[in-house]
Amino acid sequence: IENRNTTADGQFNQAIDAIRYAANPMLLPLTEAELAKVTVQDLEQGWQQIFANAADHQLVIVGDEKPEVIRDLAARYIGHLAMGNAYADTILPPLTGGDKTLRIQAGHEPVALTSELFNIAFPYSQDAERQASLVSRMLSVRLREQLREAAGGVYSLRFGIRLDRERQQAYGLLSYSHEPGRGDELQQLAQ
Repeated sequence: IENRNTTADGQFNQAIDAIRYAANPMLLPLTEAELAKVTVQDLEQGWQQIFANAADHQLVIVGDEKPEVIRDLAARYIGHLAMGNAYADTILPPLTGGDKTLRIQAGHEPVALTSELFNIAFPYSQDAERQASLVSRMLSVRLREQLREAAGGVYSLRFGIRLDRERQQAYGLLSYSHEPGRGDELQQLAQ
């Protein structure tokens, strides 16, 4: 907690999270004061809420193992948990919308990083999720061709669009490292 602001990435992530999760403080990082207030009773209550009901739990075994060993593990680790009604789907508040610009200038390396986050209200479906994945791949290739190959000065690039079932939103990220003096030019090209 003490060291999360010592890097440029840490400063950026903390600043952007404060904007994105303004409506959902549970997703904001703990402060030292908040951590000091956590009690054993708080931890027990959280454990009870998550593990007191095994109705919706699954045991996933990865690897090559005999069925009798897996049955024994399931009996010991899941079979003795209480079982009742499964919890309903969680409805989370949406990510903050609107146009916001945040510029963090920190660090000592001769490299800049531009990240653009975006989200819109969008009804979730598995088909829409698959389409978002395909569009992400296509745009990622196109952005790489235009920014890294044609324009030059871009070192690495990430792009993706995902759908959030609990928030009924589509959200995405475009992030690329580049020559420090070309931020505005490359951002216009990326747009």
